[in-house]
Amino acid sequence: MRSRTHMASLVTALGLAIALAGAGLLWQGGMRLKEASAIRAAEEKPRDGMAIAVEAVGEVAARVKAGDLEGGREAYQSFLGVYGQVLGPISLENAEAAQRMALANDRLEVMMAGPKPSVAAVSRECDTILRSLHTAAEAMGISLVARASGTAGDVAAAPDRVIPVTAREYRFEPARIDVRKGERVTIRFTNGGTEKHEFELDAFGFEIKPIPPGTTVEKSFVADKAGMFQYACHVDGHAEKGMIGFLVVR
Repeated sequence: MRSRTHMASLVTALGLAIALAGAGLLWQGGMRLKEASAIRAAEEKPRDGMAIAVEAVGEVAARVKAGDLEGGREAYQSFLGVYGQVLGPISLENAEAAQRMALANDRLEVMMAGPKPSVAAVSRECDTILRSLHTAAEAMGISLVARASGTAGDVAAAPDRVIPVTAREYRFEPARIDVRKGERVTIRFTNGGTEKHEFELDAFGFEIKPIPPGTTVEKSFVADKAGMFQYACHVDGHAEKGMIGFLVVR
């Protein structure tokens, strides 16, 4: 009788131990699931914030350029709504990009508070912020094409890559441009010299015809093929005098 009682006690104790162990495993599994969920949320938050920032900053530049200052200010407030959220992760990944973005935002904030900001200056600061966002996003492995908004299929296209190019006798500044394949590129071409200059990129059938000194012209194309391509000014043999540059598409 005593042996049966002892055996029953052992079975009960063993069952209890198994139950407790199972509960512990379930608890640990639940904690791991919660931790994984938190990690995923932390990873997604910068992606969403950066996508919203890209969209908002592009809207600021577009609105101000179109003469809609109030619309530009509203878009800027949208950017400020996620600015603090994205600056931290960017600082951890690329401190230099974060510093550039912060300085550009400081200047942009002053301009957007003014009565009549310079379109060129706003575009320049927005372009700096966008470059910083894209640089950091690439390093973090984040795509800024789609924005999670709760609506299926809601996609925010990245704004044009605006690249200022200045022509002088007899050179381009910069003499090398790096872009990503598939980017829509806007060349903001300024003649900073004393003669007429042009910008020809034959590989893409792209041309900004000769413009007089002190003039700025913008024109866009899509960098739809990879490689290294030459751009040049052929006015009065300027290319032969060294007025060439290279577009690198990766």
